[in-house]
Amino acid sequence: MIKITFYGKKPAGKTACALGFFDGVHKGHRKIIRECVSEGRNGLSPVAVTFDKHPLKTVAPSKAPLLINSFPQKVRCLLELGAETVAAVHFDRETANLLPEDFVWFVLKERLQAASVVIGSNFRFGRDRQGTGETMRQLGEKYGFDTNII
Repeated sequence: MIKITFYGKKPAGKTACALGFFDGVHKGHRKIIRECVSEGRNGLSPVAVTFDKHPLKTVAPSKAPLLINSFPQKVRCLLELGAETVAAVHFDRETANLLPEDFVWFVLKERLQAASVVIGSNFRFGRDRQGTGETMRQLGEKYGFDTNII
């Protein structure tokens, strides 16, 4: 089972989800979060979805980058930018092996009740980074959420 830890206010009802690792929370990340918060004005809870550690720490530890922010700094920054919730997905072998559709189903649809998803143009997800923005858009159509690619 995929473990998610919530920081801030635990979401209730439908959500707008911004997805990313968000290290450094740079200008592009801020735009993604702002769009998510804007979607929240439509009655959706704005949620920043990230991982509790860099995925490479699990799949290729020797290639894992040094991080700009500590995890607590990242959470604080995402909440300060207007996300009501930070949903930290525990990244382990089980998570690393999820197919893109399984990630969408278990995390976005089942656990977060996503009605809107905001991602960057270079966002990749799922086993071996198979999922792309177009994959997310197609899965959004299948599972009933809008996809906004920044």
